[in-house]
Amino acid sequence: MPLLPIDAKSPEAFLDAFVANTVNLGLRRLPVGTRFFAATVMARRLYPEGIGERGPWDSQRLVYWPEEAVRIALRQGVDRLAWTAEDLEAVIRSSERGLPAIRVWIQEGLEGQARTLWQESRSVD
Repeated sequence: MPLLPIDAKSPEAFLDAFVANTVNLGLRRLPVGTRFFAATVMARRLYPEGIGERGPWDSQRLVYWPEEAVRIALRQGVDRLAWTAEDLEAVIRSSERGLPAIRVWIQEGLEGQARTLWQESRSVD
């Protein structure tokens, strides 16, 4: 099966093509290494992609992307990478200053902290 062209006009288009090409190359799973899942932060609320606003949190619904793909899709000056819980908390704090929605790529080891922050953000009104 031929490789699909990668249309990098948007991060979503790139990532969709990346996944399609890993299947075309006969890979059953994405490459092993540091992985991230995406979320949007707005007004101190965390919205992980794949998890509904009201939940429930289901880890199997999170989509993990290899660091290489995230770095290519990352919009410099717009998206953020969260390597630590402090990075993630800083992004959430910065969203309270009225900035537009922020896309944050969260390192997979932070899923527990992300879940806690997501639950806490449900109670922010």
